[in-house]
Amino acid sequence: MKWTTLSKEEYQAFVGDHAQADFLNSTLAGDKFIIDGWQVHYVGIIDSGKVIAGAMIAGYPIRGFGYYYYAPRGFVMDYKDEEAVRMMTDNVRDYLKKHHGLYLKINPNVEYQDHDKDGNIVGSFVNDDILRLLNSNGYIHQGLTKGYDLGDQCRWVSVIDLKDRTQDEIFKSFAGQTRNDIKTAEKYAVKVRELKKDELGILYDMEERSGEYHHFRTRSLSYFNEMYAVYGDHVKALYAYLDIDEYHKRLLEEKKREERKISALNEDLLKTPNSAKKQRLLKAAREYYDALVRKVADFDDLQREFGKELPLASAMFMKYGKEVTYLFSGSEHKYRVYRGSYAIQWHMIKEAISEGYERYNMYGISGNFKKGEDGYGVFDFKRGFDAKVVELLGDFILVIDPLKYRVYKRLKDIKRSLGH
Repeated sequence: MKWTTLSKEEYQAFVGDHAQADFLNSTLAGDKFIIDGWQVHYVGIIDSGKVIAGAMIAGYPIRGFGYYYYAPRGFVMDYKDEEAVRMMTDNVRDYLKKHHGLYLKINPNVEYQDHDKDGNIVGSFVNDDILRLLNSNGYIHQGLTKGYDLGDQCRWVSVIDLKDRTQDEIFKSFAGQTRNDIKTAEKYAVKVRELKKDELGILYDMEERSGEYHHFRTRSLSYFNEMYAVYGDHVKALYAYLDIDEYHKRLLEEKKREERKISALNEDLLKTPNSAKKQRLLKAAREYYDALVRKVADFDDLQREFGKELPLASAMFMKYGKEVTYLFSGSEHKYRVYRGSYAIQWHMIKEAISEGYERYNMYGISGNFKKGEDGYGVFDFKRGFDAKVVELLGDFILVIDPLKYRVYKRLKDIKRSLGH
């Protein structure tokens, strides 16, 4: 085995179809780092003429301390191969030392332990041996953390397995409420289409409003434009909207059906006036009919304000390697009754199936699985799509310059204690 620097082309040829391939450690991600002002290095191990391990490492200057280096989603390699881990680590440490490195952070795309969709540990594996191996090679594990940290990649994600499964099988695996929400969107004439690059303002506006409502940090419009510019056909933004004219037409048709249903139930009750079941059915039908009447009455206001389409939700996705990843989204909370977010997810899941992707990564969750805990709502939404909980190893720090790192860390701790 031989450690070496790799050309961009050599690295991409290796990582492109690897089982650990992630858009975050692709050369496209490397291109984005460069645009954002980082240096990018490609390194790896060659054995018998083939690359068997590789990494995209990005570096950013910290004034007075050298460079902070980051390998998003870690090294692409077999983390159970002790010799390869040692060789990769020793050589990366020496290489980054020559490039004024302060420390390196990695967060490997490797599961820590197995969970089901409810977050329960199912016990088929626990990768404590990898934790011990990395620790013995000088990495400092940042803990088996929970919650959200916008400064790091998600340690907890929700993933739907698409491999060798049909659209019908996957739909039937969804929770009953999720299936009903998708059907509701279809009944309400919710439509989904792809946003063109010059329409990304729709996604930006929706994410801004969602961020204000749910209190999360949002991205700039230039960020979304940059994603399109860097990732090209790999990235896709979808937009869900209510077709207002079609919605009105369906409301009127549904109203007529309920009128006929109420008339039939009234006739039946003339014959069997003491039927408790028919009385319950009639009460439910009248309540639904009254709701339809209110919706028809509100139609003119809806059409006057929005014209032909009512914006409901928008989301951005990444297609890379063997998976589709749900990245960002925003929605109109006031109009959540139309289930635009469910329409978008189901649209992209169907597309992922038809294009042969093996995984649908619904991305970040908090790792909290009890009602009332931070992030439970997001987890529960994704669980409804039968998405399995995936717990990754987490973040590791490899110190390159111990003396400077101690000073740097002490200064950071002081600033944190002062609230800076």
